[in-house]
Amino acid sequence: MLHSIVRQGQQMLAEGGVKKKGELEKKLRLIQEQWASLVQRAQQRRAEIDRLVAQWLIYRSQKERLQVSATVWWLFPI
Repeated sequence: MLHSIVRQGQQMLAEGGVKKKGELEKKLRLIQEQWASLVQRAQQRRAEIDRLVAQWLIYRSQKERLQVSATVWWLFPI
């Protein structure tokens, strides 16, 4: 969608349908930069979420093993 908006703005510039070309070009560049920044932050957050989910899965696995070990020890003490 963003690319479509930028493309339309560039098309308007090319066709001469814009009175303040410099201002529109500046706004289009700013929108592209903001979008790129947003995408980068979303990717970073996704990576952090993936890392935390993996950490949680390890925790659950270790907890389950510890519970089994504790149950076995309780039933059959050494």
